[in-house]
Amino acid sequence: MNKIKYQIPLSALLTLLLTSVIMWSCQKDDNEEPVLPEPERGLDTAYIKSQADFDYYKKKEFPAGAHILLAAGKVFNGQFTPTGSGTADKPIKLTAYNDETGEVYYESIDNKPIINGQGKVGAPFYLYNGKNWEINNLEITNTDGTDEDQGELRGLHVVAEDIGVVENVTIRNCYVHDVNGKFGGAA
Repeated sequence: MNKIKYQIPLSALLTLLLTSVIMWSCQKDDNEEPVLPEPERGLDTAYIKSQADFDYYKKKEFPAGAHILLAAGKVFNGQFTPTGSGTADKPIKLTAYNDETGEVYYESIDNKPIINGQGKVGAPFYLYNGKNWEINNLEITNTDGTDEDQGELRGLHVVAEDIGVVENVTIRNCYVHDVNGKFGGAA
């Protein structure tokens, strides 16, 4: 069995090229479960602005061209493990947006959405066998708040296993810090 793992250390981020978009949309009140739109409505963006949205979308499979937008300045606790692959013409794009104006940020911003694993998950952002992804403008941390070693923790983890060549995974404008765990090489 071929097993290739890409581990992104704190000092470096994996950078390859992606482009394009399709999106899902989520319409809801903060106190309600998210409601996905009917496919024929053509809504194509996943807006994540609350912990409930994050929890709803964190394990979803996204179609080629999807946009996954996390509200700038918000903190989301747990692990985001999306699945799905884009294409060269329609990559899946994940980035920050302003939940008041709707502006989407592709250039680096200071007020990034934060995914905090709290030292309870292997990696707050985990992409397994995804092709044609662009991951942009995230702040990622994974600590319980102590300086103690908390096990095998990572910040952002991209794995390609038994699927051949994985192309076009871009990670940029991300800030990964305070990951208190053992560091190991690729297996």
